[in-house]
Amino acid sequence: MFPKWFVVLGCALVPLPSLAQTIYTVQPGDTLYQIARTQATSVVELIQRNPQLQDPDRLAVGQKLMIKTKVAPPVAAVVTPPQPRRPLTLTTLPNRGVPGNREGAAAIGCGKTYEPPLTVLVPQQNLGLTSTAQPTFFWVTPKLHWQDVPLEKVPQLAFSLWGMDGTLVFKTVFRSHGMAEVTRLTLPTTAPRLAMGQTYRWTVSVLCNPKDTSEDALVEARIQHALPVPELQSRLATAPLAEQGRLFALAGFWYDMLRVTADLQERARWTELLTREGLGAFTQPPLLCWQGEGLSTAPCPNQG
Repeated sequence: MFPKWFVVLGCALVPLPSLAQTIYTVQPGDTLYQIARTQATSVVELIQRNPQLQDPDRLAVGQKLMIKTKVAPPVAAVVTPPQPRRPLTLTTLPNRGVPGNREGAAAIGCGKTYEPPLTVLVPQQNLGLTSTAQPTFFWVTPKLHWQDVPLEKVPQLAFSLWGMDGTLVFKTVFRSHGMAEVTRLTLPTTAPRLAMGQTYRWTVSVLCNPKDTSEDALVEARIQHALPVPELQSRLATAPLAEQGRLFALAGFWYDMLRVTADLQERARWTELLTREGLGAFTQPPLLCWQGEGLSTAPCPNQG
């Protein structure tokens, strides 16, 4: 390794700032994205400086990381290291003790057994980040068309989005296609946009009896609108779809990662992602999209 690098300015050789090594100790809840941000470096730099990382997306508390720091003001020279190519993986978000249940507490509803259970596709700690004010939500809708129930009598579903102060932001009631499915719903343009930095609660319920909610199955989760750092924004602007998914995963943006993975329409990636988060039992149901108030779900655009 060369002791110094030089950049030519006119006819003079000007030394770039020297670099020093510091050691960072991983704390509970840390991710590479967060460490890079607080240490004024980048995720790519951290990975390159720490080849001992077997899985950069799974850090151990107390683990030591080498951090490269500048000891002199930088000269305007930028060297972009090659982006390492690795499979899509997930940075686990800090466990903030967020209440909620991603799987229905009751297996029985409407006098029937739900199979598979009503389940929201969210991180285990129930809170995920989104970079957009109109995010996309995913959940597993169980089979609701039983032999003794006509299709027109299949229970309706209700999706609701709430502010943490209890204000209802958006609600829609609609039907599934009757069989088990992964339901996808993107917040429509007619709904209020999520505020930056704010956390929201969203719920999905099976409406067994509109006059009596005691039998309804209900699941809920949290979502927070966060702004990607400029470095991430820059990389996303030119990255192909598969690379966007990997970048969102490294940065901990769960909802964006799930949306991009679904858009890729690659079963292997979808299965890998859900399996890593303990949702491997839900890789088989077809992915269907919300079509609007009162309508039944249907295949998503550009999807067979």
